[in-house]
Amino acid sequence: MTVARGAGLVWHLDQDDLIAHHGSASACPPSTELPEAGNGTGPAIALGAAGLVGVVVVQRARRRAATGHGAA
Repeated sequence: MTVARGAGLVWHLDQDDLIAHHGSASACPPSTELPEAGNGTGPAIALGAAGLVGVVVVQRARRRAATGHGAA
């Protein structure tokens, strides 16, 4: 339960009174701004995944060409 007392608030918790006076706490730090579009790792991950898929496709094409199973 909180009760306004003068320029502050008092919380009664069991047998203790917790008092917060106006101006007794330091100011909150400024919030950290985050970019709207994320942290920029999305395009890097997509590029890496595309490169991996490209390597797999090229290796399969080389194997098929080496064994003679490729399309003519």
